[in-house]
Amino acid sequence: MTALAPLELAGRLALAVGLAVFMGLAYEETYKTEERSSPGGIRTFPMLAMCGATLYLIEPAHALAFITGLLGLVVWLHAYLRRAPATPQASSFMIPASNLLVEADLTTQDWDYNWWGDSLMNNIEYRKIKVDTNLAVHAQKPFPLAEVVLAIERQVRNTQAFCRRAAEAQFFQPGCPIQYNRPLPPDSNQPRGSAP
Repeated sequence: MTALAPLELAGRLALAVGLAVFMGLAYEETYKTEERSSPGGIRTFPMLAMCGATLYLIEPAHALAFITGLLGLVVWLHAYLRRAPATPQASSFMIPASNLLVEADLTTQDWDYNWWGDSLMNNIEYRKIKVDTNLAVHAQKPFPLAEVVLAIERQVRNTQAFCRRAAEAQFFQPGCPIQYNRPLPPDSNQPRGSAP
């Protein structure tokens, strides 16, 4: 590894600290206005940036000092979160700026089929996140979660019907049978008394 010129090194350090200052400001503005107990902010982010840069400069060939410092930070954060007092809102470093979930196509509104079944809802429940609005990567706009769930249910019905037709034709379709472990409400498009 080649050594950096002092001016280039100073510029990189200034950039790291400057970005950390803006991250600290954003963190404090969105999260620390009401709840002040979580660490982080205008002083912490630049300090961590300077410590990380300094530890990297101590031994840049393998970054062992930086990795050791990073592991120390992880141990400290783990200890902090483990001994946090029990509150209705669990301790976390997530910034609840909005209840928008951006996901990589576990569903998209205008699909005919959904091969991932209830993965979206399972992930939301497992991670205990509050979601009001969902934005899929290939969606044209965000949708309320209730509309997304209705679309998933429609898509799951279509996929189940497709899988039944494939099985009747003795055709192997990867993904069949679809895994969906939630009760589906009655299909509003299906006539009463007919089989699904």
